[in-house]
Amino acid sequence: MFSRLEKMSMLAVLALLALMIVPTCSEEFHGVTYSLNPQKIEVALPVNASSITLVLQDKAQDFSLANSVGEKVGLSYNSTYWQGRYTYDLIFDKPTLGTLNYILPSQGQQFVLSLKDRMPVKVILPAGYSTGEKALGVARPDPDYISTYYNRTVLIWSNPSQAPFIEVNYYRSTAPEALKRTFLILFGAGLMLLIEHRRSIRKLRSLAEDVEKGA
Repeated sequence: MFSRLEKMSMLAVLALLALMIVPTCSEEFHGVTYSLNPQKIEVALPVNASSITLVLQDKAQDFSLANSVGEKVGLSYNSTYWQGRYTYDLIFDKPTLGTLNYILPSQGQQFVLSLKDRMPVKVILPAGYSTGEKALGVARPDPDYISTYYNRTVLIWSNPSQAPFIEVNYYRSTAPEALKRTFLILFGAGLMLLIEHRRSIRKLRSLAEDVEKGA
């Protein structure tokens, strides 16, 4: 049994460890975030400007801007489409340090992002989905960090400029187990066919031997 002094010492050590860990876990992410959903992709882009130009492969909608304390800031924009690219020239009501949010269409169970700068990238998979099984889907290049947040897999690339693009193929978290069950069923069916095949061959050999004896 621990003495009261020993218990207090242990609690103090645990509290100290907690204080050391909390700042690391709560460290802010300074990059663009893509939150994937079945019907849409929610994008959060950090900004520090009075205007910005976006060149995108897909049509964006629902632009909104908030400053560093979460207050909404007005904006206006013009859009053009040329040679498969959407260009958005956005003008903010005032110089803003904050986050620009907008919506992109879903790409199914695949996410592909062309890289143009060194900004860190965070991709949040839909709830109940995962990636990493070669037979089902992987992320390329390999993420620098992988974590789970409220049943959603989070992938982070700290310096993705080394590659021309990021590609994430993902699947339902239950898919690996379902695939294993399918393989087991196929293996069992194949084994039964092999046994039945050998049994048929033995019967044919037995009939052949009986015919030879009768002759």
